[in-house]
Amino acid sequence: MCGDILTFTRMEGFNKLSKISAKFREKTKLYLFIDFDLSLVLDNHWSLLSGTFSESGKQKNSEIDRKYMEKHITKNLTEIEELSWMSDKIQLFKEENVGLENIKSVAKNIKLRRNAKALIDIFKPENTIIISYGIYDIISEFVETNELGNVTIFANRLAYDCNNTLDGFDQSSVVTPNLKGKILTDYCIKNDIDFRNIVVIGDSKGDETMFLKNTLNILVNTNGNIHSIKNVDLILKTTDFKPVVLLITQPLPKYY
Repeated sequence: MCGDILTFTRMEGFNKLSKISAKFREKTKLYLFIDFDLSLVLDNHWSLLSGTFSESGKQKNSEIDRKYMEKHITKNLTEIEELSWMSDKIQLFKEENVGLENIKSVAKNIKLRRNAKALIDIFKPENTIIISYGIYDIISEFVETNELGNVTIFANRLAYDCNNTLDGFDQSSVVTPNLKGKILTDYCIKNDIDFRNIVVIGDSKGDETMFLKNTLNILVNTNGNIHSIKNVDLILKTTDFKPVVLLITQPLPKYY
């Protein structure tokens, strides 16, 4: 495999991958923690959902994004601002009468990254954890529709009133970029998981808190300055997970 497909950013990443690959062949239990939008899948489900809005709803959605996007890109959003962004979006969902029909439609149109199922099979679905600053209801529907198995999902759950009308989001399920690393860490502590047995995959600065020192951290779909994202070990420059599958399941070639 050449640098046009993937690149190690540091020798430490090569060493981590070598150990993960050896553990796979020794049948050690490994874990995959992965972001959803533009990481596991090729689409952004927020954008797909906003495409179902009225023209005025689309305009308001753009205004909401402009209000927060610059700080989001530079990772200067506070946790309070992240929650406010989510609240503004949910309020717009209510105004646009977002319901189960919208969720099913969006989930149906999301495209899975090539060989994503093969990647999940390496770790097994029960050892695959999706952590997303997205909507649980859409991600769950997508996982079920694409038969990805009993993966664990951490994402923001929509809340409904007694008439099944959207009422907001479940405050107990909140996931923001600033909380992703804590969610990963808490899950590992609770389940006695060794960080050295973990592969983390994300696509942006918003996933940086999951890129821990001892985990193997893979950045995909990068269009920006990767040097601003800490602890990246490997950059995947294709929409296909096959190179990662091969690197984990086969001994590394000597020319690495």
